[in-house]
Amino acid sequence: MLATSVRHYRDRRLMVAAALLAARAASRRSLDALLAAVVTAQVVVAESAIEAGSVMLAEQGIRDDPVAEIVPAALAGWASDGRLLRGLLDYALRTATDAEFDRIVATQLQDVARQGEALFRAAQPAVTRYTRALSLPSCGRCVVLAGRVERSDVAFQRHPNCDCVSVPTDGKHAPWLVVSPRDAYEAMGARDRERAFTVAGAEAIRLGADPVQVVN
Repeated sequence: MLATSVRHYRDRRLMVAAALLAARAASRRSLDALLAAVVTAQVVVAESAIEAGSVMLAEQGIRDDPVAEIVPAALAGWASDGRLLRGLLDYALRTATDAEFDRIVATQLQDVARQGEALFRAAQPAVTRYTRALSLPSCGRCVVLAGRVERSDVAFQRHPNCDCVSVPTDGKHAPWLVVSPRDAYEAMGARDRERAFTVAGAEAIRLGADPVQVVN
């Protein structure tokens, strides 16, 4: 695992946590205040994702040579499903529980960050692959995808509130970055394993079962 990718997802987790606090406070004032808070946070996480991509390439010794300039602000103001963010936040204010509100806001931030990562890869001719880095503890669906190497143009699989990140790479360096689902399982605590795989599933994996088969 790259040291820079570890720092990146830790930083993103802190940014999302801070943004959630700001969004909750803004939601008590007005929809306009909430929209402004979330749009600001979207720009921040998108900028962070793009900057982190350059640092990850440097750690691998891959040349950072973009063919286009990415404008993070252009990603803000839109929801994950393509509608205006204002409409989604209006729905969240009117109908969502506190937990649903947090999930909606966090997902919009994580997805914008991933869009920034995808645009960064597209603008880098040397980047032909990416691999998935987990922000442990993770759910079972993400654990079984740990370390999977995909072509740069393949969509990043995610679920609502998913906080995994993609690490840009190429065919030469990708094998260095592979972390297996078993490695991810071993890095999790007992309670997190049970949340991810159920009590029976976590015990089965401990006894030697394949995490992928347990989840699927």
